[in-house]
Amino acid sequence: SLSCTNENSFRQLVLGMRMLIPFEHAACLMQHRTGSGPIAGFDFINISYPAEWTQQYARNNYHLIDPIFRQNFSTFSLQYWKNTYRQHPPPKQFVRDAEDVGLRQGYTIGLSSRAGTEGSLFSFGGNTLPEESRIEVIMRHLTPHLHEAFLRVLRRDETNQHRAAPLSPREREVLSWVKEGKSTW
Repeated sequence: SLSCTNENSFRQLVLGMRMLIPFEHAACLMQHRTGSGPIAGFDFINISYPAEWTQQYARNNYHLIDPIFRQNFSTFSLQYWKNTYRQHPPPKQFVRDAEDVGLRQGYTIGLSSRAGTEGSLFSFGGNTLPEESRIEVIMRHLTPHLHEAFLRVLRRDETNQHRAAPLSPREREVLSWVKEGKSTW
């Protein structure tokens, strides 16, 4: 995630997660606020969600009725879609529309920035994405890195002056040992 310098490298990072999580579709969204005030806007990177769904979602303002969306930006906790739907049932048409494009099962997780001015949403789904503790552990560990990479890519696009932080000689040495499979000793 530290090497993400643009939207394409971010897309490759997320798609590379398929080696760990068996998802078919992924999308990332960053919500921006002005301080603790109202929502100032969103940035959206569609990694592999069906375009038909993202257009329908925006056109029908599904974010207003989608319990996954609302829950994410209120708690920023990991959600398995079926569990959230059980607790907060969405309209049946919403569920049918999602299932029609292959979004039957999935996970969503996000993170809020320390200042509370940005909040992320990372959504992974497909026809079959099982509820497994292994997947949940992976997602909880990867989310902070995804969130920071997403922010860097968005800020780079805003300023067009991003430079990756150089590694010190010691950091390079530690990385080379980690690459060789060494532990903390």
